[in-house]
Amino acid sequence: MSRHPVSSFIFTISMAVLLTLVSGCKWGSNDGSGGEPPAVAVSISPSSASVETDATRQFTATVTHATNTSVTWQVDNVTGGAETTGTISAAGLYTAPSTVPNPATVTVKAISAADASITASATVTITVPPPPPAVSVDVQPATASVQTAAAQHFTATVSNATDTTVTWSLSGTGCAGAACGTINASGDYTAPGAVPSPATVTVTATSVEDPTKSDAATVTITAPVAADPLTLLDGRFVLTTFDQERNGFVTGVLDFDGAGHVTGGTVDLNVPEATTQTTISNGTYTVGNDGRGRLTVNVTGVGAVHFSFVVVHAGLARIMYFEPTSTGDLFGTLELQTATAKPTGKYVFRLEGTGLTGRRGYVGVMDLGALTAELDLTEPNPTGFADGYGTVQVFSGNATLTVGAANASGRGLLTLSGAQTGTLQFAYWVITASRIALIPMDPVAPIIDGTAGASPASGGVAEKQGAITAGAFAAGNYVYTAMGFDSAGVFDKGGRIASAGAATSPVVSDEVGEAGGQVLDAATVCDTAVSATGRADIFCTPGSYGLRTFFIDAQHAYTLMYAGDRFGVGALYKQSASSYISADIAGDFAFLAFGDETANNVTGALNATDAGDLAGAQDIAENGVLEPDVALTGTYTLNLEGTGETNVTAAAVNNQQRYWVVSPDLIIGFTINDADKESLVLDRQDLNP
Repeated sequence: MSRHPVSSFIFTISMAVLLTLVSGCKWGSNDGSGGEPPAVAVSISPSSASVETDATRQFTATVTHATNTSVTWQVDNVTGGAETTGTISAAGLYTAPSTVPNPATVTVKAISAADASITASATVTITVPPPPPAVSVDVQPATASVQTAAAQHFTATVSNATDTTVTWSLSGTGCAGAACGTINASGDYTAPGAVPSPATVTVTATSVEDPTKSDAATVTITAPVAADPLTLLDGRFVLTTFDQERNGFVTGVLDFDGAGHVTGGTVDLNVPEATTQTTISNGTYTVGNDGRGRLTVNVTGVGAVHFSFVVVHAGLARIMYFEPTSTGDLFGTLELQTATAKPTGKYVFRLEGTGLTGRRGYVGVMDLGALTAELDLTEPNPTGFADGYGTVQVFSGNATLTVGAANASGRGLLTLSGAQTGTLQFAYWVITASRIALIPMDPVAPIIDGTAGASPASGGVAEKQGAITAGAFAAGNYVYTAMGFDSAGVFDKGGRIASAGAATSPVVSDEVGEAGGQVLDAATVCDTAVSATGRADIFCTPGSYGLRTFFIDAQHAYTLMYAGDRFGVGALYKQSASSYISADIAGDFAFLAFGDETANNVTGALNATDAGDLAGAQDIAENGVLEPDVALTGTYTLNLEGTGETNVTAAAVNNQQRYWVVSPDLIIGFTINDADKESLVLDRQDLNP
């Protein structure tokens, strides 16, 4: 036993504590592997990638065991990369080169900023991007069956393009140009007027952005479904007719049953020295596939009365009277009646008939609310005229009106009284809510040896006036015709007015058809202005002639032409386009030609091709005698201004006509090579009931 037991115990405990403390102190690496500090490490994500040319890819570098965790980026050992291998930003955003390098694989490296010997790499494969989706065009419907002259809308969907517009075109093995139809920028297709052979047309839409891409639809052109043409006249129609000498008028209503029968009607008759209202007990009618037809009605107190007509469409026919026992030749219209109420508002009218000194013509506007009228009239000067003609006198004035109620048939009475006109009595017949017919109730006094009776009587039509802009003659091109009388008999005048608008006088280039031929007037400059009532006094020099005109609307007017010893009543129209080609007027037309007592009246139907050929058939009435179903052939010419000539042969007789295009649906003109002058109107036909 030690001599110092407490001291030994304390020593022993102290050594144990010291050893414990020493053993708890660890020197060297954290992992206890030795005495060195841990190594810096770098990793990269992703470790491989495929990047399209000019595309980018984000790389991320993670640095461990270092206080400075930033890295330097290289591409194929070039800091920041190069144009040929791609570039990389300090943030690790790699941008591939514009073209694939050779080889197509590059190395993206991240180098530790704390220890440049520590790196991590990723393999990048550069690829060519796939081509963008091709532009494509889809036309719908892909197939269609369209009747002649009918419409069909097509749509074109363009995919994978910034510009989704297309250009439309038409083609066909059996057609070219307008013979295939027409299509506008919106895809609205209109079939041609005749079925091509073969009867298919290809409608193509071509991408504007990529013209190599297109799609097409196939259209089959068909003839209209055959329908009974008798149904073209179905309902109540207003008959408005004039005698060629304006010595007789017949106006009223006829009821058609759509099956070849006239079931009744009421008409006003105004023949020399007598006026009467009578009824139609019954009648029959026929209509051919070309729209030409015949009508017979039994008129109470008169007997059977015969007409030839041609249908324009289901609401309109041009008509002429024929009767072997009569020398009178009436002509005019059959118009579907769609209203019967008493007319209201302002109406522009044109009237023709007899006056105190010979034949008389009127144009004007009547206000059926204020019961006033403004008008112009012409008739021969009573001093020194021969055969009913002489120096023409022109009157302008005002008048007052009385307007009676309309009955269930749309008939009422109207009286016009003025210092220049005297008192004129009419029966009006309502045709539509904007159009009425006027027949004189004053007995017509026939013109004998140049002397008219003391009771003026004139008939005509009136149309409701639309908005009128007073001031300068509106810019545009206008065409007109007027038929009238002079010391040599009947004459026609027509022309084209070109107006530049404000502060510019219209320039007129016109023609006169007279006995023995055609006179081409030199271009004339005309002074004019349009009043608030729609009246335009167009006076032209040289030539010293005028057109007293009242506008119905901006597109249409009635006009009174006067010059020297001649005057005539007609219509003026604004042309629908600045220029025309033959394709614009190709198709089927109904026509009426009418003239004085020595001329023929003619109704007919013809087809015009865009090659300038004409073919059709017509009925000719001369001195009341009908020459039916006469074939016609011919040719026509057309200039860009819409003026042209026809050369037509029928029944071994050749005639030439001068014409003006109002629109592709309406043409006006007159004969230029025949002593018997005839005015002419052609309407595009639509024989779908």
